[in-house]
Amino acid sequence: MTKNWYPVINYGKCIGCLACVSFCPTKVYSEVGGRPAVVNSNACPDGCRGCESICKADAITHKRENPVLSKHASKNEKRSKK
Repeated sequence: MTKNWYPVINYGKCIGCLACVSFCPTKVYSEVGGRPAVVNSNACPDGCRGCESICKADAITHKRENPVLSKHASKNEKRSKK
């Protein structure tokens, strides 16, 4: 079974500060060639967005773990904008 919750780095935005590497307690990231890399995606706890919240460049997103939850999140976002 493939895990559906893991971080994705947008290298077009990444500034290479390595804050995500230092921050992650589960060692999802490692420095590879002076840049962060996701090397252990299965270690990312479901729903965790810690690295996403500390990324100053807004370069980290997470693949949604459940399409049903994503659908509900989208509806809630639309409601809050009204």
